[in-house]
Amino acid sequence: MSDIDKLKKQWSDKWPAVSGNDVINIFEKAALESWVGAEALIDAYLELEEKTGEAPSRAYVTDKLYFTLKGYWSEKLNPEQLNKLDRFLAKISQ
Repeated sequence: MSDIDKLKKQWSDKWPAVSGNDVINIFEKAALESWVGAEALIDAYLELEEKTGEAPSRAYVTDKLYFTLKGYWSEKLNPEQLNKLDRFLAKISQ
């Protein structure tokens, strides 16, 4: 089981008693290290929003994480990944 899979299991084990703060606490370190970790964080947060209505909040996102996520724009992401990143950043920038 990969590190990302372990984080996803940790996330699913907390369900449904989970919040945006939990998403950040579980996935932030991985998101700071790689796009794969960032994508896992974004997917979890968007899933949380879909299932509970809790939209991504800038209040939980550290400046370091925010600027790291913005930095992934320069990565070679496919259009779907780029769209996901754009949607997430737009939500936390509101």
